[in-house]
Amino acid sequence: MKPLVFFHGLEGKPTGHKGSYLADRYPGLIAPELSPDLEDRLEVALEVVKEPSVLVGSSLGALTALMFAQEKPELVLGLVLLAPALRFLDPSRVPPGVLIQINALNLPEQVRCEVIGALQDEVVDPEALKCWVASAPDPSLVRFEMVEDNHGLGKHLEHMNQAIKRMME
Repeated sequence: MKPLVFFHGLEGKPTGHKGSYLADRYPGLIAPELSPDLEDRLEVALEVVKEPSVLVGSSLGALTALMFAQEKPELVLGLVLLAPALRFLDPSRVPPGVLIQINALNLPEQVRCEVIGALQDEVVDPEALKCWVASAPDPSLVRFEMVEDNHGLGKHLEHMNQAIKRMME
């Protein structure tokens, strides 16, 4: 089985709702504790991902996965991005330097990716997320789904699981 790594969001935990759901289904799940700082998150990712893996990230965890994929694309077998914290509805909630870093993130080339966004997202602009996904360098490698949910995607854990299963094939 391919290694599976889960990066939680800003208010999440490795043992939170999504992390526990994944740990119950994927023995050997790697789910590190992450700080709110993006650079610290990337350092942790670089420490824990040592072999080609499928990366799952929720919100700020999706940014962690994207940053890692830009840094070490050879170690990324696929990405599952859940309500990635891009294109904020209220950019004033994010420090300007971090906002510039976030806005520079793109879907990586030559990496399969599944993105699940929320139509009632209160953090990320759903329309801007659609445009971001549409700008992927290779749209044939991206599967995108918008669901009736909020930023936490708590009603769609099975969608997350199905996306992971497709990546693990």
